[in-house]
Amino acid sequence: MGFERDDIVANTFLELSERRMDRAGVSACVKAMVMAYNRENPMKEYADIRTPLPLDAPAYLDGTRSRVEIVCESLWS
Repeated sequence: MGFERDDIVANTFLELSERRMDRAGVSACVKAMVMAYNRENPMKEYADIRTPLPLDAPAYLDGTRSRVEIVCESLWS
């Protein structure tokens, strides 16, 4: 998350300045914004070795086969 952090900070500032939330609700609102971003951009939440890609993710960027299909094919053939 690079520019995404700036967007979340800006959105949090707007929410506070327009009094749509109070200071006590900042952490819950930020968590909701991060979850919404991750839902909209599922491939970007897996950034390093500690958060590997899920098996139902596409095996290749331009492919339609999932990783689990390739793993199962390799195991049983």
